[in-house]
Amino acid sequence: MGKTIKQIADELGVSKQAVTKCIDNLGLRSTLTKNGNFFVVDDSQEKAIKQVFLAHQIANQNAKDEQIRTLQGQLTAKDEQIGQITAAMESTAAALTAAQALHAVDKKTLMMIEDKENERKLSFWERRAAKKAEKKARKEQSDE
Repeated sequence: MGKTIKQIADELGVSKQAVTKCIDNLGLRSTLTKNGNFFVVDDSQEKAIKQVFLAHQIANQNAKDEQIRTLQGQLTAKDEQIGQITAAMESTAAALTAAQALHAVDKKTLMMIEDKENERKLSFWERRAAKKAEKKARKEQSDE
């Protein structure tokens, strides 16, 4: 006893139209028997139809597997790019930190130079008075 097109479609999880199209592609339309309002597919025809759908499923699965491998490869490449960019950013951050430290040293040095330039030089008499005051302070310390 055969099955109807609808029963085969339900078993395969496809539409009746898909099974009918497969029957037409296989040239089985003329060999089907009719039982009332339904076409009946015998066991050998059913096997041929199921083999076509199985081959399509295998091809689709292979295509999906290939797509997954391609996407995984792309993901690996992107991960490598992100790693390179991260390393470059870390290197740039270290260079910026070093540049900031150097700038701070340069600024401090410049301020010291400006302070020295702004210092007024003592006159001869001011230097002599400072030396005398220093001698006097040392003498007072030694007396104590």
